[in-house]
Amino acid sequence: MGMTEDRSALSNQAAGSQSVAAAPVQPSTNPVSRFVEWIKPYKELATIGGGIVVLLSGSVSWAVSRFATVEQLSSLECRMSINITIQALPIQSSMLSMKIEGKWAQIAGLSRDNSPENQTKIAQLREDLKDFSDERKKIDNQFQQEISSAPVKCASRK
Repeated sequence: MGMTEDRSALSNQAAGSQSVAAAPVQPSTNPVSRFVEWIKPYKELATIGGGIVVLLSGSVSWAVSRFATVEQLSSLECRMSINITIQALPIQSSMLSMKIEGKWAQIAGLSRDNSPENQTKIAQLREDLKDFSDERKKIDNQFQQEISSAPVKCASRK
């Protein structure tokens, strides 16, 4: 008799558990709960997808902050161009000054002898002096113009 009672007890437990399992589960009306229930079977895939989205957005943010924009490059180009010009013009002017001094030294050496040949050379040297002086004035004016217009040039490029 002991075995029959045990079997009947087990069948009653099974029937009881079936009745609990057979009770209908009420669907949640909360949209978040419905989404969580829907995504449960795909949670690994959802995690990978979320990780990819975070990775891509982080990469784009890093690239935008890391690399220079076109405006920054344009501004840098403008400033470098002005700096090179401001550095080069005084050097050109001083080279012309040295050429002028050399011509004056040649004129001084040739003027000791008043031969007609020397007078022709002196006249040619004076023409060269005038050309060098005009060129130096032009470079000096260009230098002053670059200095005064430098802040405006880069600001107007934006």
